[in-house]
Amino acid sequence: MIRLCKKEEFDDLVEILRLSFEKASIDKKIEDMFGNLIGIPWWKRKSIDVRNEFYLNPDGVFVKIIEGKIVGFITTIISKESNTGRIQTLAIHPNYQRKGIGTELINHALKYFKKEGLKLARIDVKESNISAFELYKRLGFKEVARQINLAMKIEK
Repeated sequence: MIRLCKKEEFDDLVEILRLSFEKASIDKKIEDMFGNLIGIPWWKRKSIDVRNEFYLNPDGVFVKIIEGKIVGFITTIISKESNTGRIQTLAIHPNYQRKGIGTELINHALKYFKKEGLKLARIDVKESNISAFELYKRLGFKEVARQINLAMKIEK
């Protein structure tokens, strides 16, 4: 079952995020390269982004439930001005990956975008996240551009 996320379930989302983004997170890669310069672990920084996504569009955060437990989630942002829906975060607990849950959640988000009358759906993926990239292509997303993420430590 897929349904809207409740505010009190946010801690469950953070745990899934931490477990599933270990290899794909830019924040994790930055922390691996430079150490924890900020004092907040990478997954807490990413959870702040997800919390903001939840507050920006609480009607567009969906969870997948199996046996009463959240096993994955998707956050979306919509822009009526640009007629665009954007999938911000998709996270599936590692024990449930490669079982079609990502596909279900994306399709649910696309139906939500259609119901909202939007004309374009967007999603970003890191080049190193090959399985996600292949999933998005299978679902009909087209590669538009590539982006390189750079970071540097600011010395005192």
